[in-house]
Amino acid sequence: MKIWKLLTVLVLLILAVSSAFGQGATSQVFPQLADGVMSDGSSFMSFLSVTNLNNVTADCTVTSVGVPADRFSAPLTRSLPAGGTFMNATKGQGAFASGYASLECSQPVQAMLMYVLISPQGGTLGMATVPAAPKSSYASFPALTGIGLQYGVAIANPSSSPISVEVGITQAGQYTSKTITIPASGRFVGFLDSLVNVPSAPAFSIFEMIASGSQFNVTALIFDGTVFSTIIPAVLP
Repeated sequence: MKIWKLLTVLVLLILAVSSAFGQGATSQVFPQLADGVMSDGSSFMSFLSVTNLNNVTADCTVTSVGVPADRFSAPLTRSLPAGGTFMNATKGQGAFASGYASLECSQPVQAMLMYVLISPQGGTLGMATVPAAPKSSYASFPALTGIGLQYGVAIANPSSSPISVEVGITQAGQYTSKTITIPASGRFVGFLDSLVNVPSAPAFSIFEMIASGSQFNVTALIFDGTVFSTIIPAVLP
């Protein structure tokens, strides 16, 4: 795999995101972080980019939960000058590990994370990019079910207390759900059909995640058996 190609793609994405959004936030969470080699020899890398469009320096620290800090190619604490951008990538080596990442900065910044799946021969099998996931008490996204697609979520709970999240599906006017508990500083990752009954007949469905009296951060994924992409849920704070 030619890393410079991935870096070129990431730089272009940074420019696109920087021109499309405002000043960002000081605290951001990415519920899914992946790195390392899987059993079939393919591997994941995660590329984090942070852009500071303020006119003052932003001091930033990345906290990685589940993926060791030494998996990253650069230090997790960085001073970012006005108008500056930095990138930090995991190495894609060692046994596969996954978790979530929190970004804390002294000034509002814009950030995004790109996942790259690499074949055992070094070629790129897939790439997907996500923005930081906002805090929410409710999240939903539409889905086409019964046609061979799987939908997954990574729900992070960066707080110091466990939370309960109701995960449900609405199809043809009927709603079914299951409640899961996510520990403090923990997360849930899984396909939604492992939690709720997804009918086999083709249909338009709505997946929902609800937390009463607490908040979570969620990233959604779609998988067709060979490649994956990301979905941006609609959320309420």
